[in-house]
Amino acid sequence: MSCQIVFKNGEAITVSEFKCIKAPKNNGDMKEFKQEDIEKLNLLDNVTYTVIGKTIAKIKGEQILYLILK
Repeated sequence: MSCQIVFKNGEAITVSEFKCIKAPKNNGDMKEFKQEDIEKLNLLDNVTYTVIGKTIAKIKGEQILYLILK
């Protein structure tokens, strides 16, 4: 499975061998979103998301337009 991240500027990147997306919680811990949890992920502008797979991408929420898991 891969995760394609489409940016608001029209560009996109793909993280192959997708494992999860991590986002910080209010208490400083990290929340992990796997494929089956992805519908619970709310993209917030002031949050940095870490997309983990074969490569790792750290992206601010305000840059992300949408995600495609395939």
